[in-house]
Amino acid sequence: MLEGEKRTGYLALRPDHAPLGFAEICIREYANGCTAQPVPFLEGIWIDPKHRRHGVGRALVESITGDLIEQGFHELCSDADIRNRRSHQVHQNWGFAETERVVYFRKVL
Repeated sequence: MLEGEKRTGYLALRPDHAPLGFAEICIREYANGCTAQPVPFLEGIWIDPKHRRHGVGRALVESITGDLIEQGFHELCSDADIRNRRSHQVHQNWGFAETERVVYFRKVL
């Protein structure tokens, strides 16, 4: 998953090095609602349920943000299912602002 130059993984670890969570960033050529191209995109983030609401996700996003600023990027984008209100709130708590809503379609061939 993380092979190549366009993907980076981040781990949140306890002091004993046991994992608490992870995040994956991908550099996309384009992302809805973003102003720059290419753009870093938060493809996924997961925190162990026992450690949620303790700042682990925020710490991961802050680490990612610092790295991206050092690399010269000016924005980080992400998405969440339109029904996932908890994720919407968490993104807002991390400093993201909603840019647009999209409905995707598919046609089976």
